[in-house]
Amino acid sequence: MKSKFLASLLSLSAIFMGVQGSAQADWRNPFASNCCDTSCCERDWSFEIRGAAFLPLNSDLSDIYDSGWPTLEFEGTYDITKNVLLCGDDLLAWVNVGWTPECGNTKEWGYQTKLNLVPLSAGLEYAYNIYPCLDVYVGAGVAYSWLMLKNFDGFDTHHRQRSNVGGVAKSGFRYQIWNNFFIDVFADYYYTKFNDLSTDWQSIEGNFSGFFVGGGLGYKF
Repeated sequence: MKSKFLASLLSLSAIFMGVQGSAQADWRNPFASNCCDTSCCERDWSFEIRGAAFLPLNSDLSDIYDSGWPTLEFEGTYDITKNVLLCGDDLLAWVNVGWTPECGNTKEWGYQTKLNLVPLSAGLEYAYNIYPCLDVYVGAGVAYSWLMLKNFDGFDTHHRQRSNVGGVAKSGFRYQIWNNFFIDVFADYYYTKFNDLSTDWQSIEGNFSGFFVGGGLGYKF
């Protein structure tokens, strides 16, 4: 009788400890700062198509071309190493190429003007998993940009082509939505200084600084 009672007590204790451990694991999992045990972190490469609006901080540019310039970007990343500082973080290398076309009117005379901005950038990025399949990231890199200006003064068309080195700072969130597909919400700061953009009928400061704000759809492989 006593032996049966002890056996029953030990069985109940084992069941209670198992349920308690499972409940603790279930409670910790949604808030764990890693996804080391999930399939969300298994892929090293990713490719992404991103759409954004460029918000210039330069008053000359916003006066001439307004704000919210449409931008198309292609970005690829490679996961260099995992668990750099904490379980669930990643150090990634990235490469990005973008195209920003915009039309406007000169300040003094209202002549038509058009620009095309093409930055090619690369750098490093630190990503940290804050929820299953949801990462927050920051990064920085170097950009080499080409700028093409086309101005029409009512009689002739004048072209300006410039290029220079600048910088990019990146931030955003990525969430894996289905299989290896993910969405990206980002805000990137961009800066490049171009020389001699002024013409006979208008003066333009060459500091191209502003934010690319938008979203993207990507695939991990």
